[in-house]
Amino acid sequence: MACSCVCRVCGKASRYEGVQEVVAVLDNHGNSYPQQKGDVLKVNWLKQKQPFDFDEVEIIAATDEQVEEFVRQTRFDSDIPAQKLRDMPCQINTQCRFQRTNTMTILEQIFGNVTRE
Repeated sequence: MACSCVCRVCGKASRYEGVQEVVAVLDNHGNSYPQQKGDVLKVNWLKQKQPFDFDEVEIIAATDEQVEEFVRQTRFDSDIPAQKLRDMPCQINTQCRFQRTNTMTILEQIFGNVTRE
């Protein structure tokens, strides 16, 4: 099965084979994205900051401001129903530390399943 991922803003298409799940990653460590492992495609939101469809969130390394910007864009994206966000897993790397305590609260208000791993 091929997944044709198209940016909703610029219309640029990328083609990936066998993708079943897309993960929005926030990673300011400079790792190379997109990454495909099996049927999972990871796309670094911090690099493109464009709306795209995703099934899960993974925060590896991001500032409070980056997380808040991501949440603002995601919350007001009319293509993603609020219920889907509440059901969506949001995994935060244990090494990622936020400066403001309300950043975790904001994540927990949007995503129903926020974990640290």
